[in-house]
Amino acid sequence: LYFLSSGAGLRPSRVLYDREHSAFARAEPADFDWDALLADVDLLHLSGISPALGQACADTAIAAARAARGKGVRLSFDVNYRAQLWDAWDSTPRAVLHELVSQAVILFGNGRDIGLLLGHAFDSDGQERDAALAAFEAFPRLQLIAGMRRRPIDVRNHRLSARIDSRAGVAQTEAVMVPDIVDRIGTGDAFVAGVLHALRTARGVEEAAQAGLALACLKHSLPGDACLFGIADIEAFRNGRIDVLR
Repeated sequence: LYFLSSGAGLRPSRVLYDREHSAFARAEPADFDWDALLADVDLLHLSGISPALGQACADTAIAAARAARGKGVRLSFDVNYRAQLWDAWDSTPRAVLHELVSQAVILFGNGRDIGLLLGHAFDSDGQERDAALAAFEAFPRLQLIAGMRRRPIDVRNHRLSARIDSRAGVAQTEAVMVPDIVDRIGTGDAFVAGVLHALRTARGVEEAAQAGLALACLKHSLPGDACLFGIADIEAFRNGRIDVLR
């Protein structure tokens, strides 16, 4: 649950995350049957929100990643770093995230996230490739690093672009203007969904970057965190039909 508290003049001041003592936050590795969960699975995706919720969740996320690797299941991991969640307990985010990324073949993150993992700051303007190459060197299993870049024009209008680094090169989209934003929540997850769908259907990294960007842009038009668009909507967006809401 997300609670948005308001300050003077009803302007949003901060978001409160209420996950404490939830069944999810209290789950432990032994609560899951990894053999059953990973049967007939070719890719497991984990979000960095999960290990940030507490020691039990961190242990469970690591157990899931190790189980996936042991069964030959590819792991996709979104750093999705939320300092507010990690700071709420006696956490070691760098160590936990390092362990998870070491199991992954696909990483969703940016230079800031890689800097957190490696203890070296990377400039977001111009050092994206340096950060990616450093991550590839540090994590031998890693094959792709995908990220979305947001440049706000004002509170309701942003420019978005997408990038996927591989060991061989870079797929970079043009920036797209997203006007009249309704809700930003869930746009990162929409980007991940678009990228993973394209990769799993053998579209290649160029197509994956475009699909992720399209789905993320479309999600800005919907309230709430769920992305309700499908493949046809992605194609319509990419063909110039920006407003595909029905």
